[in-house]
Amino acid sequence: MYETCLSVNCTVKDLWDGVSWKWPLELLDRHGVVLGSYKPRLIANVADVVKWKDRQGRLKDFGADLAWNEIKQCRKVVGWADWVWFHQNTLRHAFILWLAIKERLRTREKLVSWNIGDASECVFCKKHLESHNHVFMDCDFSKDIWNSFLALVNLDGFFVDIVDKDDGWARFIKISSIPCKKSCWNLIKRWLFGAVVYFIWQERNYRIFQAKERKVDGICSLIKDYVRLKMLGADIKKGRMYAQALRKWGFKELDCEDGQKIE
Repeated sequence: MYETCLSVNCTVKDLWDGVSWKWPLELLDRHGVVLGSYKPRLIANVADVVKWKDRQGRLKDFGADLAWNEIKQCRKVVGWADWVWFHQNTLRHAFILWLAIKERLRTREKLVSWNIGDASECVFCKKHLESHNHVFMDCDFSKDIWNSFLALVNLDGFFVDIVDKDDGWARFIKISSIPCKKSCWNLIKRWLFGAVVYFIWQERNYRIFQAKERKVDGICSLIKDYVRLKMLGADIKKGRMYAQALRKWGFKELDCEDGQKIE
């Protein structure tokens, strides 16, 4: 508007004479095909409205969300989407988990391949190359954290098919791509998966950038407290399954909606 000297109070009537448009030359040079494609029908004493024509040619009230959904590139929804982006998630956990699943975190393996820095070993074990697969799945440090929680979400033996495999992280993602059912256990699993990945990556960064170090027990305590707090505030049916989950996570003396008391 500023570059073309159009007034902020300019109306359609000021630019349309009933036959043709009177756009400034600057706009015609840039967007002439678009600007001249529509011929409005002026109605006296009616305020201008902004409309958007969708892919089916239907005119709708303009909105940024509508425009974005029309112009964005649509792709098939990935199987793990519900494990990352879901109601009641924690956004910072979801963001790190999303980057990890897409293998976009700046692990030392990636940095060395970009000729950034010389260190390539894992900050936890100081033996192996720090890749997504190693730091989240194959390192003994990460294994200890996972194994501390798997029984709490009924996933005993979860690592049998993925640990110590070259593609363990890929197998983990494949398991995470199994469709989620709407149950409190699946909600707890999603909170747990996001929290474990987030706190492992946080601990990795603490050791590199702040020279701070926490033991496995300390990180497990943080994860457990986080999941327990989410369970207390969860928007979820508080029935028998919820009562079972509360028992397993160490809660006592809590009433559920079906009258069952946790002792």
